[in-house]
Amino acid sequence: MESHLLAIEVLWGSEISILIKPLYGKISELYLGLKQNFQPTEFKTRSLTEIHDIIYDKSNWDTEDTFSGEVSRLVQKITEYIKGKIS
Repeated sequence: MESHLLAIEVLWGSEISILIKPLYGKISELYLGLKQNFQPTEFKTRSLTEIHDIIYDKSNWDTEDTFSGEVSRLVQKITEYIKGKIS
């Protein structure tokens, strides 16, 4: 993905990096949540509830899960930016 991002930056400018940076943050947050989920309890830095709020999508038809919603909004911003560049 990094090589694709570099190519897009060359073509369209660095604004795409600004849009993608928060998504990388969410990817890191998910990675750490998954890693901690499998750690022994004494090594966890978050409560099990906080970890599960990140790694398990609790969305349904009426409400959107907080973490999933944030990821969806970030992806939507990136999608809109790309659509604007290719149309």
